[in-house]
Order: sequence, then C-alpha cells, then structure tokens
Amino acid sequence: MTPEISSLAKKFQIKAGMSLLVLNAPGDFPAMLAPLPAGVTVATSGSGPFDAVHCFARNSTELERYAPAALAALKPDGMLWFAYPKGTSGIPTDLSRDNGWDAVTAHGWEGIRQIAVDDVWSAVRFRPNAQRGSDELLEKHFAGPRAALRPVYDRLIGALSALGDDVTVGVRDSYVAFARRKQFAVFKSRARPVQAELGLRLPDVAASPRLAPAGKSFGSESATHVVVLTLPEDIDHEVLEWLRRAYEDVG
Repeated sequence: MTPEISSLAKKFQIKAGMSLLVLNAPGDFPAMLAPLPAGVTVATSGSGPFDAVHCFARNSTELERYAPAALAALKPDGMLWFAYPKGTSGIPTDLSRDNGWDAVTAHGWEGIRQIAVDDVWSAVRFRPNAQRGSDELLEKHFAGPRAALRPVYDRLIGALSALGDDVTVGVRDSYVAFARRKQFAVFKSRARPVQAELGLRLPDVAASPRLAPAGKSFGSESATHVVVLTLPEDIDHEVLEWLRRAYEDVG
C-alpha cells in the first residue's frame, strides 16, 4: 500500500529522501506539510545544500532579508519556493504573483508556477533563467568591453575541469556559480573597470591584499573572498590553490 502523502507536499513536489530548508515560515507550516514522503528531512536553519528551500516573506523587505540565505542554501538543481500573503489575507504586502521579486530576479531567477498554500499564503516556484538557454545567457556576460574577459573565463573553466568531473556550472543573469555539493565559487564580469571578480568560499582563510574580503553582493554563504582577474595569466598557481581549497572544502 502506498504511504499517504499530504496534498500540500504533492503541490510542492516533495519526493522521498529530499532535504528541505524552511525559512521564516508560520508555526503551523511543518504540520501542514505532514505526512511527508519517506526519508524527507526538514530544517529551519543551515547552509545546506538542500534539495528544496521554502521561504516565507510578508513583504519585499523580508524578501531582501531572507533571499540571500535561501539562494545560497539551494543545490544547483534544487527547487526554490517563495510564499507571500494573498490579497485576501489581511496582511499588508507589496508582493504579488508578478511584482516585488527584485531580490530574487536580480540573481537570475524567474517565477514559473504559483500554488495556493492555504487561505493566507500563495507560493511561487522560481528557476534559474539559465534553463532557458545558458549559452545565450553566458554570452551576455561578455558583451561590449567585457569581451576581453572571455579568455579569463575559459581559463577558469579549464582549471575547474581539472579539479574533478563533479563541478556544476550555473549561469545566472549577473554571475556564474560553480558548485560541488555546495556552491564554492562565483564569477562576475565588470565593465567599469573591465575586470573579472572570482568569489571564493574560504571561511578559514585570512584575507590578503590579493585575496580581499567579498562584498555584500556575493553573500557570505556564496563567497567569503574575492580575487580580481583581468588576464588569463592572473589565474596563476596561487589562485589555482585557492580554487582547489574552496572545491575541496565543500566535498
């Protein structure tokens, strides 16, 4: 006999053995999900990576607060859900099905599906824009003067390939993410000045003039340090060693 699974778990496409991260949810949400498929684990904190992340936000301010952690904790092929108050809920909100998601879409995600959670909440599933054509999206990173940075990126890809065949590449609107079991590096191209920024997740490594602390745009879970690259030769032995360490730390 097939074990009973809640209708909400089916809506969220929760499968046996999945790991879930739930952020800022109302207290009754775990009970609403039950019964879950066999082997599903539910956490309310942690850096992951998780198979699915369910984040609740009453407004865009809360979304800006929780979105970075939600994105950083998700596996490259994971499912991302953001819940927001329905218009009939009585909860003041500036979020709707099609508006208010800048904190998510700015990182290369798009809403693709909406479901009703209950009488108060609706939820939108997001996926990376890269799934609509990563090659085309990647070329946008090297438009105009940034074309000079393509050899830098190609050398980086070669270095990553040498680390192992388990590196996944996620192309987003504003960056390219590299993950193993968890994201460990981020590539960004800049036009002013023309330079690439390689963000690395190295929580136990001290900063240096070359390995600077990463700014807020990277997110602490995505990268702790950043290296500026302008030429392929900038990916030298020192950078390769940092890259290897970041890769191994998430293995």
